Amino acid sequence: MRNLELTDPAAGSTVTRARRALTSVLLATLTIAAAGSAVSAAAASAAAHKPKAYTVKATSGTLTITWSSKVWSSLNSSLGSTIGTKTTAVAPAAETASGVITFPITHGSLNSATGRGTLDATGGISTESHLDVGGLFESSSSASVSSPVITIASASKVTITSSNFTPPTGVTLFTLNTAHVKAVGSKHSVTLSKIPTEITALGVDAFGSGLQANEVIGTATIQIKG
Repeated sequence: MRNLELTDPAAGSTVTRARRALTSVLLATLTIAAAGSAVSAAAASAAAHKPKAYTVKATSGTLTITWSSKVWSSLNSSLGSTIGTKTTAVAPAAETASGVITFPITHGSLNSATGRGTLDATGGISTESHLDVGGLFESSSSASVSSPVITIASASKVTITSSNFTPPTGVTLFTLNTAHVKAVGSKHSVTLSKIPTEITALGVDAFGSGLQANEVIGTATIQIKG
C-alpha cells in the first residue's frame, strides 16, 4: 500500500515546492558569490592601480625657489645711491633676473609615491643693504644663508645655515605647504612641483626688506634622479 502525502492544491505539489526552495537557495548562493567576486575584482583593480613605492636615493637634482615678483622686487630695490638692497645666489646656486634661485641637491632620498624624505642641497643666498645720506651718514649690512636641508613630511620645511648666528646655526627658513601637492615618481626619479612656500620669522630676520612672517614668498619645486 503506497503512502499518500496530502498537499494544498493552491500551493502546488510537494515536489514543486521543493524545487522552488532549491532554486531560491541556488540564486541566493550565486548572488553572494557574484558579490564576493565583484569585491575581490575591485580590490585587485585598486591594488593594480596603486603606484609602487620606491626609495629614490638622489644622485642629482635641484631645489628651485621661484620668488613672487612682489617679494623679489623688495629684495632687490634701490633709491638712487642713497638706499638699496641686493639679493643674489651664492654659488653653486644660481639666480635669474626674474627671481628664480636654483640649488643643486647633493644627496638624500624621497619616497616615489608620497614624496616624503630628506634632501641636502648646496649653495646659498646673500642679501646686502646700504644706506648713504650724502656723506653725513653711511652704513651697510649683509646676511647669508647656505646649505639647505629639505624635509618633506607632515610638516615640510627648508632648514638653512645662517651666518647671522655665531657659530652659524641651522634655522627653518621656509615652510612648504605640501598638503595638496602630489608627488610624481618612478623607480629612478621624484618630482614635487609648485609647492606654496612661506617665509618664517627667522627668515624675515635674515632677509628683512619689509617681509612678514608666514608670508607666501613664491613656490618651490623639487626634482631628483637616482
